[in-house]
Amino acid sequence: MTTTQPKTPPSNGQTSDLLNTTSLTAASILDLRLDPSQLALTQGMPVLVDVQVGKPPRGQYWRLRVGDDFRASYNLLDAGKIGGEGMHLITPQIAALVPDQVRAYELRLGATQFGTPFFLPVPLPSPEGRSNRWHMSLAAGATLAEENWIRIAADLRAGAYTVIKAGGNLGDPRWPSETFDELLTVAFRGSVIDSKEHPLIRQLLGEI
Repeated sequence: MTTTQPKTPPSNGQTSDLLNTTSLTAASILDLRLDPSQLALTQGMPVLVDVQVGKPPRGQYWRLRVGDDFRASYNLLDAGKIGGEGMHLITPQIAALVPDQVRAYELRLGATQFGTPFFLPVPLPSPEGRSNRWHMSLAAGATLAEENWIRIAADLRAGAYTVIKAGGNLGDPRWPSETFDELLTVAFRGSVIDSKEHPLIRQLLGEI
């Protein structure tokens, strides 16, 4: 019976073929050093391709930007309530076809503690002036978030949001460089309802 002996590394100062494929000297390593002035070119520039419309993830603290340039009111349809996904901008003409599914919101520009921008939709009172504790507590939290880092949690017993202020100093918010309108364009790309042929409208009208 023959036994196979394990291969031993090359001796007499020889190296394996794997090690011979790359030979780096101190000088050649220095040649690979990046020039700081070229880092922006080699790393590229990030492009913002998604902006959330809604409340930030649970557990994250956030701020809202102050000023009329960073808030605006729109009619929105919440597709999540009818088996769809996300908030949709809707034109007044189409909103009139399904008034029970459309609500006016004030969109507030915000940023999380990690610098992620988002739009907080704060429900506005109905034409009759009706609101509820969920909406009022969210609006109160939005006002507090103009000067403080906060997060919110749903209190089902109270039927309202609990607002929690950050216990430490999270620093100043990192606001996006894009304008409000540029961010809106990204947030609602593919989510504008301007025709009664839109699948969500046809669903609500009982056509499909």
